[in-house]
Amino acid sequence: MLRNSHVVLPLTRGELTVVGVGDRTTGHADVDRAFHRVTRPNRALVLAHHPKSADRIMARGGRLVLAGHTHGGQIAIPGVTRALARACGLRYLSGWYDVGPGRLYVSPGVGSAVIGLRLGDRAAPEAAVLDLC
Repeated sequence: MLRNSHVVLPLTRGELTVVGVGDRTTGHADVDRAFHRVTRPNRALVLAHHPKSADRIMARGGRLVLAGHTHGGQIAIPGVTRALARACGLRYLSGWYDVGPGRLYVSPGVGSAVIGLRLGDRAAPEAAVLDLC
């Protein structure tokens, strides 16, 4: 578990820095601490629970962020869910987004919050498989 920290993983050809940012919702996200001593933040894979951390991560040098938290809106009514989310300050619900100089992927994940119900294509459960090559 990477909580506001990072690890450098050796690979066959080089290495991969993985940065983990804590949960912004609970006030545990500390982007500066997570990136402390990361030598090439623009080459790191950043894992963040909440997509609202993406703007701060990009400002710190991150360029690829994978996040969750939103459940794709959980009940995704076309036009309505996205408008309500934006009104609450949540710009990123699910899918790929350009954020400043980088990219953010928000997975709706497989769980649910509060009620055990998910409706709509954008909120469909997902186990994302991403090829980083």
